[in-house]
Amino acid sequence: MELAADAIGVVYSSGSTTRLLISDTLRTPGRTIRNFVVGCSLMSVYQQSSGLTGFSCGVPSVPSQLGLTKFFYFLLARRFDDNATASDELILGGAGGKDDDVRMQYIPLARSASTRPLCSVYYYLALIAITVRRKSVQLPKRAFVAEELEEAPLSRRRDSA
Repeated sequence: MELAADAIGVVYSSGSTTRLLISDTLRTPGRTIRNFVVGCSLMSVYQQSSGLTGFSCGVPSVPSQLGLTKFFYFLLARRFDDNATASDELILGGAGGKDDDVRMQYIPLARSASTRPLCSVYYYLALIAITVRRKSVQLPKRAFVAEELEEAPLSRRRDSA
């Protein structure tokens, strides 16, 4: 595979990831956003290429360095590696207000309350429910209560039961 001259090598968490970062114009019905930054992970060493490279809330992250308030990252599941018609995406930031296209969905992110430096650079999703195939997964309320992580966001959850 030949990489573009502007490919960026990044060390993120426990693996090394290579990705492309581009700036382009994003057009949605009734709105144009110039210099919209998009990152696309190409390959990863030591782990599958499924992480969000350069996407922490720490100082070295791409959004922080560029002073962005919104950032879009294209995600593709490994099972679709050979299927050019399948993809998935995650749109973060914004509040879905009057200036935002109502057809876009936004996911609010939370920051860790941990005092540990490693945990402070990650974003978290505050879950209120889990559904699988349109059926609610019955979990106790404590399953949705944030707790301090020991090492990193991907460390195993301590079972308090």
